[in-house]
Amino acid sequence: MFALISLHIFLYGVNISAWRRTRINYRFIFDFSPTTALRQRDVFLICTTIMTLVVSAMVAHLILRTNGFSPYNVDAIPGVLFL
Repeated sequence: MFALISLHIFLYGVNISAWRRTRINYRFIFDFSPTTALRQRDVFLICTTIMTLVVSAMVAHLILRTNGFSPYNVDAIPGVLFL
């Protein structure tokens, strides 16, 4: 689920990048405010942050699971990530 959200945000960033290169005024088309619209750099930063959290939670889950921690506590990691 998190990967799909991150993929969607990444593709939105790619679209913004392509629109800027071809000089399409996407802010006017989608009625975005020029002061609050996200730039491609901001969109890619959000995407990278989400995927970093997802991968670090997955690695922590796998490390704790292989080191013999309680499955009850280890299985709470994805739930905390979801919250």
